[in-house]
Amino acid sequence: SRTYTHYHQYIKLPHPNTPLPETNRFCDRLWWLMETHGDSALKVATKIGVSSKTIYQYLSGEVDPKAFVLTALSDIYDVSTDFLLGLTNEPKEVGYNGSGRD
Repeated sequence: SRTYTHYHQYIKLPHPNTPLPETNRFCDRLWWLMETHGDSALKVATKIGVSSKTIYQYLSGEVDPKAFVLTALSDIYDVSTDFLLGLTNEPKEVGYNGSGRD
């Protein structure tokens, strides 16, 4: 489990070829997406309109994301919210057309 002593400390993310996390926790899925895209907490925070402290809280598992955050991350990383929540290991749902209807 990851721990953070200071939210603003520099955190080196692992190599981008890291395999999909074996857990279904949101914090691990977000960590994986950020590392594979080379995104910093500040970059993600700016894109979705939250503070970098909030991103670090998501990464540590302290805070669960609100619906608007899940939707924004889904759009940014082109993955389903089910993937973010660990309900599926498929980043994009097969047959999903973006309208909510197949």
